Amino acid sequence: MLLAVFAGAIYALALIVEYLLGSLSAFEEELSAALVATGGTVLAAVATVVYNQRRTHAREIAEAHRPEKVRVYNLFMATMVDQLRKTKTAGGSPLNAVALPPELIDTMFSFKRDLIVWGSPGVIRSYHGFEQKVARSSPKQAMLLFDDMLRQIRKDLGSSNWLLQRGDLIQLFLTDNLRELPG
Repeated sequence: MLLAVFAGAIYALALIVEYLLGSLSAFEEELSAALVATGGTVLAAVATVVYNQRRTHAREIAEAHRPEKVRVYNLFMATMVDQLRKTKTAGGSPLNAVALPPELIDTMFSFKRDLIVWGSPGVIRSYHGFEQKVARSSPKQAMLLFDDMLRQIRKDLGSSNWLLQRGDLIQLFLTDNLRELPG
């Protein structure tokens, strides 16, 4: 139905343009040039207004979603940072803590549910890669996968990752002897 309406509108527009071009040939050259220039200016102005309205609407939607995204991402990051803190205070290495405790699994399921609604495609892909690869990865690679996830979250929330290299974010949580992650 929508396709038929769109095709009809295009056909009607083509008929109008054909009529106008035929009418222009009846006018003097100077008048025709002025009419074409005026028409072009009007079309450009209308296109600019429509484009700006669409961008404004998209920005309003993004701003309306931002608080919920922040809540979801904060929950994920707080859980992961808590796991890093537990291994650090227990004297272990977070690089050896790849097994997920039951409370973390529960949090991940909750995070997935919220991610479906609020996450950007980049964050969803990054989480999927994190979840699929973390069990098969070396501990250092698992940490880098988490770093990738943090970078996507920052990007989705509008923060710049410029000048940050892979591993820079996760190194904030590591002790000095563990900071040599491969980039």
